[in-house]
Amino acid sequence: MPLVWWKARLTWIEVDFYLVADVNDEMVSELVRTLYANKTVLTNAYGVFTRFDPQAMVGDSKVPYHPGAIKAYKKLGLWLWTES
Repeated sequence: MPLVWWKARLTWIEVDFYLVADVNDEMVSELVRTLYANKTVLTNAYGVFTRFDPQAMVGDSKVPYHPGAIKAYKKLGLWLWTES
């Protein structure tokens, strides 16, 4: 089972999420959108999220992004590439 990658970039801490390729696209897309939309809730639950920048969730990676993450990033206007 190949791994796919998506990233939540924090200002001082970078957290990479690795998911197996067969995780449902809609589930991954919803996870990305939920992280993006809920910085305040996440920060209240766990203070390190004060450093989380939802606008910086996409970056270069040698591991391919999950199709569901790409879908969400495109919808959010964060996807940096025209191909895919």
